[in-house]
Amino acid sequence: PYAALAYGPRKIGAPNLHSSATGKGNLVAIIDTGMDNQHPELAGSIIEMHDLTGNGWSADLHGTAIAGIIAAKANNGLGSYGVAPDANILALKACEPKQAGKLGARCWTSTLVQALDLAMQKDAKIINMSLGGPPDKLVARYVRAARQQGRLIIAAAGNGGPHAKPAFPAALEEVIAVTAIDALDNLYRQATQGGFVELAAPGVDIVSVTPGQEYPVLSGTSMATAHVAGAAALLLELKPSISPQALRQALLESAIDLGEPGPDSQFGQGVIDSCKAAVSISGNTSVCGGQ
Repeated sequence: PYAALAYGPRKIGAPNLHSSATGKGNLVAIIDTGMDNQHPELAGSIIEMHDLTGNGWSADLHGTAIAGIIAAKANNGLGSYGVAPDANILALKACEPKQAGKLGARCWTSTLVQALDLAMQKDAKIINMSLGGPPDKLVARYVRAARQQGRLIIAAAGNGGPHAKPAFPAALEEVIAVTAIDALDNLYRQATQGGFVELAAPGVDIVSVTPGQEYPVLSGTSMATAHVAGAAALLLELKPSISPQALRQALLESAIDLGEPGPDSQFGQGVIDSCKAAVSISGNTSVCGGQ
């Protein structure tokens, strides 16, 4: 019923790719707050959950929304659908909401490194980190270890505004830093800007799954990051042998340029194009519904 409002997957070409790939068989680790594993939109998608905060598992707004953007079920008569509706989710609660029912959360070095370690142990090829904070040497070490193991790490560029300091881990060279745009390609007004930004994706007025089966409109670079993670799951299904570097390059090189010509501090390389990236890695021009 809300599919018409979900401009995000359409904007990045995901539905046109669903005849060839839905993310099936790919494990995406989501390092975030808790997620509603009982939500019918996520039924069967969240295959494993770990609480690393010591506060117990919880169905939180932020984590649930991110999981929904990536892997909400398609064609089930409920809500909307995810970018990669058949992807598997490894739910890693490393953050705790600052206030129940709100998006804001706090994370800790200890929980983040435990989550990264578990993502590596469970062999998740894609790691979604819709979070950001100050530089952290230990987190950086684990991010680099994950990257060296052949995993794609995607993180939010941050919502601190145009003059904020770069958010970490997004600012690490091993990570794809994602900013947010709206349906008309306008930059999210609170997006952090800088040379570390690599890609843009839908992240403004996003309809996604939340606890209680409500579908509020949410905005932020966190939501944009989840769109890129979902797209990566689609591409990985098409070519399971692709290296994380080649997958990253496919996403960057196929991006549609926005703003000033060429890479810039607002949009990076531009908004992702799942179809163009799919054709690039597969060599099959009909892989995206003939487009």
